[in-house]
Amino acid sequence: MKKTSLWYIVFVLLLSIIIIYTSCGVEVPTKSVAHSEQVLENNLKEESISALSPYLVTTCTGIFNNQVTGTDKGSYILLQNSKGEYNIFYVDYLTQQIVYLSSEPQSLHNEESDTSYLGECPGGASLFCTSENLYVVVLGSAPSSNVPSEPAKIIKMDLNGANRSTLYTFSDEYFLENTAFAFDGESLYFLAVNVDTGLTEIVCLATNTSVFSSLLELEHNSSYRLLGTTSDGLVLQQTTFSDENARCKLQVFSLQTNSIRTVNDFKYSDRSYVISHEKAYSFSPSDGKARVLSLKNGEEDILNDKVFSGEDSTGYMLVGDIYDNHFFVLDKNTNDLYAIKCTDGTVTPITLQEEGFNASIMAQSESDFLILKKYEEKSYIGNDPNGNLEKQSLMLPVYALINKKSYWSSTPDFRIIQLKNFRLIVK
Repeated sequence: MKKTSLWYIVFVLLLSIIIIYTSCGVEVPTKSVAHSEQVLENNLKEESISALSPYLVTTCTGIFNNQVTGTDKGSYILLQNSKGEYNIFYVDYLTQQIVYLSSEPQSLHNEESDTSYLGECPGGASLFCTSENLYVVVLGSAPSSNVPSEPAKIIKMDLNGANRSTLYTFSDEYFLENTAFAFDGESLYFLAVNVDTGLTEIVCLATNTSVFSSLLELEHNSSYRLLGTTSDGLVLQQTTFSDENARCKLQVFSLQTNSIRTVNDFKYSDRSYVISHEKAYSFSPSDGKARVLSLKNGEEDILNDKVFSGEDSTGYMLVGDIYDNHFFVLDKNTNDLYAIKCTDGTVTPITLQEEGFNASIMAQSESDFLILKKYEEKSYIGNDPNGNLEKQSLMLPVYALINKKSYWSSTPDFRIIQLKNFRLIVK
């Protein structure tokens, strides 16, 4: 009897080791994983965020471009298989692996019972996270021949993919445009277009009750972008087009009073802004200057009166978000990238390129950046529309980690993140 018990114990231990090994050693994230909610700001400590103070949970370029979202321990990405179906993957910084966001590592990851599986997402999908939840936005599609429209929807789940539910489905009354999303601990804030009026509105979606409400109807004959946040409001850029030229207004919407005020008025071609800590940073191609604007009092100072030595700066443009207290300017002619320090305007060339592709920052931890290094083509044998076999391919992103000091010195010390057990072909 004792011998039988001993063999049983050994068997259980071996089985446990096998399970741990096949799980790739990656801990499926839970609520405690998300150390930081400020995905795009250089300040990563969650304690610094006051209660009900809004912050962006997507890039300022909008939800359509948000394919990666991160915490201090890891990030989440979306990938499609050969059938165009989406799965959620977890990028674990510690093990430097990309794995399906699934509690069943040996699953085929192609059924709704699998926490990583999203299936087909009409119009595409994007995602973002807070300290407690992961959100997927299915972008929806317009009607086409013999195919009805599919409304956009927002899906909410735990950070490990469990407890998934549809938080909100857009009705015929509103449609989602390419807007950034902000969050204050209770509600999401973003821009939506009222179908009846054709006007853009600032809207609010409570994440616990799914209550959707309109906060402010914005002016007609203008387009709007949600650029960032202040301690108690949202920062918008209004662009009004005319026959002569387009003009912009940088505006702050107060969540306390539901009122809007203009901080600056400028030509559309003259500058663009990125937002951080009650300040707006800009680069002007017309005069080559970098500036900083206070969102509290509208006062503007020059950070650098000549960012580039040449006389002509019209080929340069501000791109991306603020990372580690720097914003970025791209030379459109050469694809060269430059970082401008928010504190003193110091310019640093970033020469981390591969085949002309700039190493793009997608997320960050306290010490590292998650980089989209390049895309690789993966070939497989698939079926053409007539059912015949043919060689097909899919472009997959290659992600890597790099220490922030190495990034700023353009030292290519990349640690490639391994994509584990990805099922490219799904029958």
